[in-house]
Amino acid sequence: MTSETAPVSADEMLIRLIWQGFYKPAEALPVRPAAFGPRPDEIEGISVFRLSCLASAEEVLSVIAAEKREKYGIALLPAGEIFRLGMTVLPAPITIVLGHAVIPELNSLRLASVPIECQAIQMELAKLASANIVRQP
Repeated sequence: MTSETAPVSADEMLIRLIWQGFYKPAEALPVRPAAFGPRPDEIEGISVFRLSCLASAEEVLSVIAAEKREKYGIALLPAGEIFRLGMTVLPAPITIVLGHAVIPELNSLRLASVPIECQAIQMELAKLASANIVRQP
């Protein structure tokens, strides 16, 4: 397994939790771009997890209360594609689960200042996630 403090490499897969309200399996683009919108308290960037730091993608569900876990799906994102979009992924360890990282370019302050640019990135991430759903909510 990769050290969670090591720099994120382009060949890694990242995990994004997708809340059921942002997942519509019958639509052409099942994952909504809003799934990549930062919450108001996400000033450091949206959360992702490094698959290479975990035994399985489902481990990330431990950050969600047990009674709400069935409401979340899991999507994989190639780190190289995130880098291609001009973004970075920074390790941001937390105590609950290994491999936590953030995409600092998608934070609440930036969304407020350049919403059109952030929305375009969110759309690209939704396309990537839609092609790589490993667990449906």
